[in-house]
Amino acid sequence: MKQATHTPIYAIRRDDPEAADHIVADMLDFARSLGILVTGVVQKNIRRTDRVHNDMHLVSIDSCNEYRISEDRGKFSAGCRLDRDLIARAALDVEQALMTGTPQLLVLNKFGKAEEEGGGMRQAIAMATEADIPVFMSVGRLSLGSLLDFAGPLVEVAPAEITPARAWLLSHLPEIASVPELKQIQGIACEIAR
Repeated sequence: MKQATHTPIYAIRRDDPEAADHIVADMLDFARSLGILVTGVVQKNIRRTDRVHNDMHLVSIDSCNEYRISEDRGKFSAGCRLDRDLIARAALDVEQALMTGTPQLLVLNKFGKAEEEGGGMRQAIAMATEADIPVFMSVGRLSLGSLLDFAGPLVEVAPAEITPARAWLLSHLPEIASVPELKQIQGIACEIAR
């Protein structure tokens, strides 16, 4: 990945996974409301009353393809349940969108175990930063060291708070600052984030 003088990757801490997923979804909605072209994936959890864990799905922002990325290993399974093949297929969706579209923002559910191991959305993140496309995602405590090793000075890790996240987005998309409503929103967001 190329070096930058700013932080094109903004990763919110995933201390509360459900709250982090809500903020990722909110950022997607916020970006779309401003007319920003977004690509990536969001996570959808499906509660199972007969299982210890939820079913985890990745939903492609572009194609609306949905990938069930958690394997069902039985009622009391507690170990890693990731279906790496389906994560790879979701990642190919994102990489294809980055190659063929004109996105202004990459939104990802998280930098997690698959990315730590060199797979998952890692290539998509590198492609986005090479193309000067900002990246917004979450990162869990156990994956934070790997993210910092991977992205170094390109990443800003922040608390899971929506106002500073929105301010980061606005500061990295100056081409949309000419929208009259945006100037007011940007002033408010930046003032609160200070």
